[in-house]
Amino acid sequence: MSPTSELLRTYRPDELKLICMNNLLAATDERVYFKDLLSRFVFVSAGWVAAYAPGHTAEQLAGKTDFDVFSYEHAFAARQDEQQIIRTGQPIVGKLERETYRGRAGGWALSTKMPLRDERGQIIGTFGISRDVTAQLRDEKIAAEEQAALRRVATLVAEGAAPEDVFDAVAAEMHMLLDADTTRLLRYEPDGTAAVVASRSDPGLEIPVGTRDSLDGLNVAAAVRRTGSPARVDSVEGPPGSFADALRRLGLRWAAGAPVTVEGRLWGVMVAAWRQRLPVSGLEERIAQFTELVATAISNAQARADLAASRGRIVTASDHARQRIERNLHDGAQQRLVSLALGLRAAGGAAPSGHAELKAELERAANGLGEVLDELKELCRGIHPAVLSTGGLGPALKGLAGRSPVPVELDIRVPGRLPGQAEVAAYFVVSEGLANVAKHAHASVVQVRLEVRDGVLQVLMRDDGIGGARSVPGLRADRPH
Repeated sequence: MSPTSELLRTYRPDELKLICMNNLLAATDERVYFKDLLSRFVFVSAGWVAAYAPGHTAEQLAGKTDFDVFSYEHAFAARQDEQQIIRTGQPIVGKLERETYRGRAGGWALSTKMPLRDERGQIIGTFGISRDVTAQLRDEKIAAEEQAALRRVATLVAEGAAPEDVFDAVAAEMHMLLDADTTRLLRYEPDGTAAVVASRSDPGLEIPVGTRDSLDGLNVAAAVRRTGSPARVDSVEGPPGSFADALRRLGLRWAAGAPVTVEGRLWGVMVAAWRQRLPVSGLEERIAQFTELVATAISNAQARADLAASRGRIVTASDHARQRIERNLHDGAQQRLVSLALGLRAAGGAAPSGHAELKAELERAANGLGEVLDELKELCRGIHPAVLSTGGLGPALKGLAGRSPVPVELDIRVPGRLPGQAEVAAYFVVSEGLANVAKHAHASVVQVRLEVRDGVLQVLMRDDGIGGARSVPGLRADRPH
């Protein structure tokens, strides 16, 4: 005879069910309860007692209600749920509840509550099971906040923000997310020191941006530089003049950090530190998500700088080529045309008096050469106006205005000379603008104003004709483009 059949022969089914239920309730860590129609406890599991009524036994809780364990608000809400289940016979599944206890803080639970029925299907009470989800909700909130912070920093990077702005944003976001006493972004220097390039700290823990100290001793920055990998330390020690000593004197003991690697080169380290508690696990990986964005910002900035330098070299070479062509035309072709025109006029003056037709032909040829010379001068101005190199933007624009078929009102508020590339760009912007006004605007006057504001050369053109124009950012007047 099998053990199971012997067990069934020894106990009645209802007795065996009660034995099994009692053993289950005494052993499980799940939070299970059974209540009567008046919401009084009949049975509770050991897990329920441990979670909600430590120091008591399941037997001691029999006959008591939620009002003996929880706060009034929580107990009242539970009573409402149970009365609804008894009235409708419908369970309440997956309810998120804020649990508050008498005399102590509570957490969050996910509960399922069911009608308790007898063998005839009659509702005789309620039962339920709940699971503590406080840690899960906290982790989900942290993850959501972290993703939001990463998105904010990633947006800065995508918009091409200056690296310094990205550095500051990362330090601020990590200071808040990690609940750190201080966060710092350090850049490794060739001489073995490190410089603070961004920082966020609680009051009294500040180490200013620009501070440069050695990495001697036991500290996260030294460990990351040595291994190239994330690291954490449970204490910091170092000689005077080191970051480790500065942190120790501020009372900072625990720290974690992750490297900033730019195009395969270890650039720096992001560090978070605490005074009062040991950080939770996984901090290094969370910090590393932000250091990847820092590395991207640095790479982007370097790429933009390289591109700007390349463009600057191309523009400079183009300007020099235009100046060379203009100089060659002026010193070569123009001078030869002038000489030819003078020679023709001299030949016409020396022709015998009886050759009037020859004189007229020579004069026409000289006049034609003069017209060609004027066209060549205009071409030279289009390539690179000589007056722009010798006199600057003001005289060059006055020459443009004098040749414009539409009257021009000039308002030039530029103190002295500007970088050559800025002057050339502004000159051709105005030249093209005046040409467009003459061709398309049907204007009676055009106003041109130039001024420098906060290091930016602004060019404003306005006419009283038809059509419109879209404004664009000004040219930097304090550096070449």
